[in-house]
Amino acid sequence: MKIWIIDDDASTRLLIRALILETDADPSEILEMSSAEEALQALARGQSADVYLVDINMTGMSGLEFCTALRQSEYNISEYLPYIIVITYTQAEETPGAVLDAGANDYLSKPVNRKVLHTRLRVAGKLIDHDRNFANYKYAQSVISLGFAHAGVPAAILDVQEPPPNTYIVYANIAMLNLIQTGADAALGHSLAKFQSWQQEMMDTCSLSFASGKPFSSKLLSDSPYFTSLDLRVSGYPICVPGEAVTQYLILEEPFSFS
Repeated sequence: MKIWIIDDDASTRLLIRALILETDADPSEILEMSSAEEALQALARGQSADVYLVDINMTGMSGLEFCTALRQSEYNISEYLPYIIVITYTQAEETPGAVLDAGANDYLSKPVNRKVLHTRLRVAGKLIDHDRNFANYKYAQSVISLGFAHAGVPAAILDVQEPPPNTYIVYANIAMLNLIQTGADAALGHSLAKFQSWQQEMMDTCSLSFASGKPFSSKLLSDSPYFTSLDLRVSGYPICVPGEAVTQYLILEEPFSFS
């Protein structure tokens, strides 16, 4: 779980880091930021975290302003991903409401209590895992729907080159592009292995077919976390052009079973 500590007080950051490390967290997964602006700059460079521990009162942009900016950014996946905890000295009655209105999920009072922090992080981890799994499930379902829509038509045409199974994409429809999570410009002319990691069982089946120039059919067996549960069959049919390398159509067909 990636955690950012955003606080303009160095001693507070050091204390919170030490408390987090008591939970067996990976030190490399914890980053410290001295301001909200520094955190936003890191986001702009493509960095992000699962959990943000944000001081409510900082020089420059406040913690609440940062929460709002983060929730409005492309890195806001769902209600709990990322998970935002605001840290505050303020005990005012309106503080919890203001924190939640800004988009935070929870808040901690200073001085930070070790047991309370550990409990909050455990809750955050469970909620993040739930939302991440749900997001993966929804994405996988969208790929299945595209597969249904394009069933029976070529998903991709691959040039097969020696030694098998070196395959280079010369055509890919929208279902295939979504399966390998890239665009046509980035896919065409590149090896399929660059985008999609097939399991050895499927590779062996395809390699034998590629080497002999025969059709093949295999369950989609992928190491990609999005597609390990997809119950789809991939079928390949050779395009026989004398004197040229075998090129195969890959077709996403109906699932083996419905769930």
